[in-house]
Amino acid sequence: MTIRLSLYATVAALLIGLLGACGGGQDGAEDASSTMDLPTTSHPDTTGWTRLFQPDLSDAVLDSSGSWAMQNGVLAANDHTTIWTPDSYGDFVLDFEVRAPDGTNSGLFFRTADTSNILSALELQMHNPPGPDSTADAQHRFGGKNAMGAMYDLKGAAGGMTHSPGDWDRFTVTARDSMIYVVMNGEQVHEMNLSEWTEPGQTPDGASHKFDRALANQAQSGPIGLQGIHSENEVSVRYRNLKIRRLGE
Repeated sequence: MTIRLSLYATVAALLIGLLGACGGGQDGAEDASSTMDLPTTSHPDTTGWTRLFQPDLSDAVLDSSGSWAMQNGVLAANDHTTIWTPDSYGDFVLDFEVRAPDGTNSGLFFRTADTSNILSALELQMHNPPGPDSTADAQHRFGGKNAMGAMYDLKGAAGGMTHSPGDWDRFTVTARDSMIYVVMNGEQVHEMNLSEWTEPGQTPDGASHKFDRALANQAQSGPIGLQGIHSENEVSVRYRNLKIRRLGE
């Protein structure tokens, strides 16, 4: 009898452990599924996604009718003003290509609180400074916090590589809740949790930045914009294949 009871107890314990493991597996699957459908480390297939702007820019918010133009699928600025989407975007994935010739400067604005104040937005920097490495400001060279692929004045791109100035670089930006991911040329270069940025003008590791607010309080949605010509050489950064997918819809 004692042996039989012991056997029953052993079997019962195994069943309880198995059920607990199954339950834990379900919880883990749910946690993993929160990011498994997001392109956080590679570029997505954008088939069927929505264009950020129509080819004739009829759905764009422009400072003037000729401030931006799209020709043969390539979007470029003719002056320094920003082109904005008429709609706001909160959680989304945006995929695009960019070509930044030597000396050019532009940027992608998103989660914008006020389009009249670009510092109210997060900005993914599109900047290729002129001059050789030996004379250029280090923070504007690749990896610097104001360089190509940087989150402007916040953090430089981690890893990744830009192509030659005449080539096209591909970016995928994913914004979901407080998380921001950026993939550049097939490699993740940013994974930011804005909830960790709790101090105005200061990064989580104590470095300074120019934003006078805690990014944990960043607007949860807003128009998406592309900065116009913002360089001394008056050459425009080029954009193409801008496609977006809203999350949670």
